[in-house]
Amino acid sequence: MSNAHYYARRNELVRDTPRLNSYLRCKGERELEEGAYVDISVPKRFFYSSFIALFSKPAGDIVCPHFWEFKPFIGCPFNCSYCYLNGTFFGNKAPRMKNLIDASKKLDQFLEWADSQALRFLLNAGELTDSLAMPEWTQQLIEAILPVLKNHPNHQILLLTKGGVRHITPLLKENRLKEFFIISFSVNPPRVSQLYEKGTAPPDERLEAARYLQEKGFTFRIRLDPVIPVNGWRIDYAILVKMMFKEYGLNPE
Repeated sequence: MSNAHYYARRNELVRDTPRLNSYLRCKGERELEEGAYVDISVPKRFFYSSFIALFSKPAGDIVCPHFWEFKPFIGCPFNCSYCYLNGTFFGNKAPRMKNLIDASKKLDQFLEWADSQALRFLLNAGELTDSLAMPEWTQQLIEAILPVLKNHPNHQILLLTKGGVRHITPLLKENRLKEFFIISFSVNPPRVSQLYEKGTAPPDERLEAARYLQEKGFTFRIRLDPVIPVNGWRIDYAILVKMMFKEYGLNPE
């Protein structure tokens, strides 16, 4: 099978490696400029597999950076009315767990290739599901892939969620998990969440979970996504941002 091309960002290149040093010498640069990319030839089996894929779908007026997906689960138990999963999988958005043994093998193969290319990746495990919505599934996933991540320490998994304190419990079972997982909380103002995000943890519980992980030394992110222009939305979002930084003392990545 032929190869495809991926344009690796500067922060995806492992420093002080023969590959990067060779590239810099060819370009006559001491360091890659901000925004520079390196053209990487990638085996196509990693572009569109059932477990690993390159997200490159948006086009036209929708602009979204490309990123690598890791897909051990699909579907979601939450019921956000705007979620694009409502229009995928022929309308079946019920959660389904794939074979985690196969998932860990495919992840290992992909990261072994990435290591051979002196690349470091953050794989998004929350594109086709809420990564933490089902804590028992999250626990099984961690147990399956943690040995792989320990063997490939340059790489991490991004867990995207609208979950709260109850949903982060699997991340607290082992101290080293903070080295391999970054958690991204998708948050909206309480009024917006009540209208459009049925079944999710309330926004204050998501922020509390973020604060708890912060105290444990985890890297975490906050996504205001999507911003929904309900009447008075500017005030709602201003209050939410104030809650994040003032009330909860969050310092997201």
